[in-house]
Amino acid sequence: MSVFVIWFIWVAGSALEGTILARGIQTRMFAKYPFFYFHTLALCIVQIPSFAAYEWYPSAYAKVYWYIQFLTMVTGCGVIAEIIRHVLAHPGMATIRRTAWALICAMIFGFLAAYFLTMHKPRSGINGTIERDFRTSQALLLFGILLVILHYGLPVGRNIRGMFVGYGLYITCSLMTLALMLYGGISSHSAWTLAQPLSCIAELGIWAITLWTYNPNIILEPLPRAGVQYAPLRFLPKR
Repeated sequence: MSVFVIWFIWVAGSALEGTILARGIQTRMFAKYPFFYFHTLALCIVQIPSFAAYEWYPSAYAKVYWYIQFLTMVTGCGVIAEIIRHVLAHPGMATIRRTAWALICAMIFGFLAAYFLTMHKPRSGINGTIERDFRTSQALLLFGILLVILHYGLPVGRNIRGMFVGYGLYITCSLMTLALMLYGGISSHSAWTLAQPLSCIAELGIWAITLWTYNPNIILEPLPRAGVQYAPLRFLPKR
């Protein structure tokens, strides 16, 4: 990657993360979506060591990258947690909500176990495989939540919709890049690897726009179900 591209990704990413965090503090949305803003803060913190390693210590970049991915993948589950908390907040979704929480906890503990069990083994290919499996688990969980939303006709507010679309885009691009690296034989320095950092910029841009103002999720009471008509429906803002 050229120096210009690296600088663009670093500057654009830092600016967008700073904007999201500043706006979250200004509007006090950080109290509404604490897991989401914790993840955004983690992304902001790792920008400097990531850029420094890539620019001045390229031999150590692979190791630094994995530590950064370790942190951001775990905190990234906070975005999914916010979707679960707000979209599945209806009392009628209690069983599905508990199942989703159990899956996300199992996913994190499974990732941690895989990391610590392989940390003393040769790292060639292992990091990519673990990341691929973890990203696949995240993608499947998001897809499952999407099916629940569509089946029950659950409303999704602007804030949560932005989280969903942005993070879903990033996970999709990450999986494509990992598949090409693991099975397509492309180099880690190939132009294809630009897809992941650029998708992160797109993700942050979507978040900056959709979380500019607070838009609470709506709870339909009673819970709408496929093929069943309810009248009237009461719209209750989620607090």
